[in-house]
Amino acid sequence: MDIVMLGPLAPLSRKAVLLLLAALCLAGCETQPVAMRDSRDVISGHVLGQPADAAKSMEHGGKVVITRDSGWVGSGGLLRVFVDGIPVAKLSRYERYEVLLKEGEHLLGVVPNANPFGVSVHEASVNVKTGNTYCFRVGLDSSNALLIQRSAFTK
Repeated sequence: MDIVMLGPLAPLSRKAVLLLLAALCLAGCETQPVAMRDSRDVISGHVLGQPADAAKSMEHGGKVVITRDSGWVGSGGLLRVFVDGIPVAKLSRYERYEVLLKEGEHLLGVVPNANPFGVSVHEASVNVKTGNTYCFRVGLDSSNALLIQRSAFTK
C-alpha cells in the first residue's frame, strides 16, 4: 500500500486520498442562482436571434430575464436558450439574457450548446402580462440535470 505524506499531517493511504478528493469534487455540485446585480449582459456574439413574439416596449409586453447560475459544475460549456422554440442566446456562467415578449403564454427552453449525447431540452412556461418582469435561472440541479425555473433569487 502506498503512503502519501501531506506535510505535518498523519500519513494517508492512496485510497483515503482518492476518497477525500472525490468527496471534495462532489461537494456543492448544484449550481447557485446569481443575483441580477452580480450578473452581466450576454455578450453580443452569443445572441443568436430574436423571438417571433418580441415586443417593442414594456407597454406592449413584459420582460423575461434568464440568468445562468454560478458554480463550476457544467461551467466548461455554454447553455443554449430558446424562446418559443427559437434559439436566442448562448449563456456562460453569470450571464443574463433579457427580452421583451408580447403578452401571452411563452415557452422557454435550455440545452447544452454542444450536445453530443442528445440531452433533451428542459422547458418552463411563462404567461407574460404587460408591464411585468419574469426572472428565470438556468443551471444544474443536485443530480447534474439541467434546470430552467422561475427564481426570486435572480432579481
